[in-house]
Amino acid sequence: MAIGKIKTTFEVITPESAAEGGVEEHGWEDEVGFGVDCIAEAVEFLINKGVEQGNIRDYYTVDPQRDYQTGAETYYGYHLDGFSDGDMEQVADMFNKCETMDYQKCLAFLREKKEECEGD
Repeated sequence: MAIGKIKTTFEVITPESAAEGGVEEHGWEDEVGFGVDCIAEAVEFLINKGVEQGNIRDYYTVDPQRDYQTGAETYYGYHLDGFSDGDMEQVADMFNKCETMDYQKCLAFLREKKEECEGD
């Protein structure tokens, strides 16, 4: 049973839109969302997207992708949707724990936690 979904938004900032204090384009990259069945699966999704730290409990971002020809930067935001307050707190705690490990140890840790989840 899914504990929630992770929905993805984007915004594109060009040098021109930045000069005007706005964005060129924004919206949903994935409005339906990626369904997750356990906390470790949510953390793995965020880590694999390149998230380095959470901003607030239900919103995570990554460094922008830059188009070096146009100067445009695309930002992605990952929104925890349908997660309980307790689940969001567990995602943040597990994410922070993973951040203290190197990438391979983090993946092994998450794999172990996902196996525990599947056993429930």
